[in-house]
Amino acid sequence: GIVELLHGDTVRCIVKKKDPISVLPADSSSRVSGLALDYQGNLWITLVIADYRLNVLDAEGNWHYWPFSSAYPIGILIDDYGTKWINNQGQGILVMNESGTLADKSDDQSRTITSDAGNGGLPNNSVLCIEKDLDGAVWVGTSEGAVVFYDPGSIFSSSAPDASCPLVEGYCLLRDQ
Repeated sequence: GIVELLHGDTVRCIVKKKDPISVLPADSSSRVSGLALDYQGNLWITLVIADYRLNVLDAEGNWHYWPFSSAYPIGILIDDYGTKWINNQGQGILVMNESGTLADKSDDQSRTITSDAGNGGLPNNSVLCIEKDLDGAVWVGTSEGAVVFYDPGSIFSSSAPDASCPLVEGYCLLRDQ
């Protein structure tokens, strides 16, 4: 689960068996795979072996969840646009944006980014890490190298560009590394 600490002392357990985030009955603990705070102070949590794999504990202490049944999230990053980039264990990246309304799911946007051209163009679907640089670009490390989404704000547009491979001396940075 998750334990909140203040100066090394336990303040509270945030995710445990009695919380709304449910785990499989045979499981003895919540499998937290990623944490990220957004600009509104909401704590986004990804879980594996759970009914709801994307959850948020809002700044007021209320729980919200998204039932991505096919997702196996192993990490989360929030970009400058509030979009959540979720490493989907060997199946590319889930991206979602709740449009600032946690309770209203009707305005949410989501898609899966994969290695397919026109659908993200990752080197492969085995994503190892996702990070944001100081300019707001989203870097994705895969088992076949790194790529960059220079304009993550356009990720939901119909003309969203595929990821770019940064070139160093004419070669793709970290290709096959």
